[in-house]
Amino acid sequence: MRNFSKKDQPDKPFHRTMSERQKTLKSSVTISGVGLHTGKEVVIRIHPAPENHGYKFCRPDIDKNLLVPADADHVVDTSRGTSIEYKGVRIDTIEHLLAALSGLEVDNALVELNRSSTEAPGSMCSRSRKPGSSNRKPPETISS
Repeated sequence: MRNFSKKDQPDKPFHRTMSERQKTLKSSVTISGVGLHTGKEVVIRIHPAPENHGYKFCRPDIDKNLLVPADADHVVDTSRGTSIEYKGVRIDTIEHLLAALSGLEVDNALVELNRSSTEAPGSMCSRSRKPGSSNRKPPETISS
């Protein structure tokens, strides 16, 4: 097993104990809305992820192979929300999304942000997958 310093822990998972079953999404979900602080239109895709993956963010416009772990060791600012940064890639206002995933008991997810903003939408229920749809059921999850 590779050892990481406290400063550099990209594979440190955030998950239930190993004896408990973990959950991920059954399929990818697209959510759009307005960034709470930037006011920019934000589109995110939340993808299923394998067991022990934890929550990770991806900015394909910067580096499609770099995953930013949602880890307390990567928190760089909490003045107007929780911001994390890893290897120069910053993701802002992640606390609403992480709370929603945690509330759904989703342990593993890959969150892909669009190019227009570094922050997640301020309202996680601003639009469903199908524009105009009034059905705002939470996404289906599966246990691994």
